[in-house]
Amino acid sequence: MRGEENVTTRLIGAFLLFGGVLLSTSGLEAQLPGGIVKHDRGQNVSPVYEGFFRTDDGRTFASFGYFNKNYEEEIDVPVGPDNRIAPGPDDRGQPTHFLTRRNRGVFAFELPEDVQDGQVKWVLTVRGDVMEIPVNLDPEYLITAFREITGRQPGNAPPTVKFAPDGTEAFGPPGTTATASAKVGEPLALDAWVTDDGLGSVGRPRVDVRWSRYRGLGTVTFGDPAPAVESDRARTTATFDEPGEYTLYLRASDGSNSSFQCCWTNAYLRVTVTE
Repeated sequence: MRGEENVTTRLIGAFLLFGGVLLSTSGLEAQLPGGIVKHDRGQNVSPVYEGFFRTDDGRTFASFGYFNKNYEEEIDVPVGPDNRIAPGPDDRGQPTHFLTRRNRGVFAFELPEDVQDGQVKWVLTVRGDVMEIPVNLDPEYLITAFREITGRQPGNAPPTVKFAPDGTEAFGPPGTTATASAKVGEPLALDAWVTDDGLGSVGRPRVDVRWSRYRGLGTVTFGDPAPAVESDRARTTATFDEPGEYTLYLRASDGSNSSFQCCWTNAYLRVTVTE
């Protein structure tokens, strides 16, 4: 078993260079006899190391996404032995609800100053298949999460996001977190204030936002998961079908989809839902 796990880890690691990540899987599938093999469900989820970046104050962050190989099945794995960052603490803000297919840079966490290459890893187990993806501090994995180094000057930057007019503003992968409370069956108003520099994709002057369930086991129904940003504000609702602790994920992107892992912003809303 351990030998199989190590082989799996090595194979996945081979796809990670320059963020080429497991999208290479599509190419492999296309070469199989009979064409592309698509699995609606029954497959596992692979962590994806996007790279590391540094902030202006000298801190170093690791950015991770994931690849859910299913085309329809979304998977839940709670924080713990099957979903942890090692060495601990286990919880570094990783998702426990995995949407289908490739999801880039959904969370980032600060690394210790004395961290060694390969020392920190995300360990995810789905259907008994253990995936261990380490942090690689080789310069080839250095990403420019806060400023795109190509295109129009002074360089495209991620949108800024906040959950209240006077709230904490998010910028880039580290994101911001706010809290809220709701009741089962009653729509919770979701308001996000979003601004952008307008230097993203040509022909897309407006930023796109999308909500999804990030943590929590119940069903969350969004009034509009991708509301339009009007006058720097995006408004929608979320309705929960059962009580519990949830985290909702808001991704604001200017559509540039840069290979340098810029330019989007993560924001998280922790919601306590009661009867």
